Amino acid sequence: MYINAMHLSKYYANLLAAQGIPHLNVGETRRLFNIIVLEARIDELAKIIEHRELSRTELLRKERLQDKLYKLTSYKHAADVMADMLKKSGAF
Repeated sequence: MYINAMHLSKYYANLLAAQGIPHLNVGETRRLFNIIVLEARIDELAKIIEHRELSRTELLRKERLQDKLYKLTSYKHAADVMADMLKKSGAF
């Protein structure tokens, strides 16, 4: 299962514009950046599909990236992921 590309990245960009930088601890900041990078890499592969089929290696890479993203987000809604990060950071 894969939710639309750049899901948390877009949510975070809107959050920054509306409320400023959230107060996350180092571990949750690392988690956020990992999610953003994974979403960008998955989105890049999705754009390649628009022009050609992915090779077996690219398909396996996409699956691995999606698995890593799942481990970080459990495919929860972006607001829920951010709330979890804030809670773990003691900002809530």
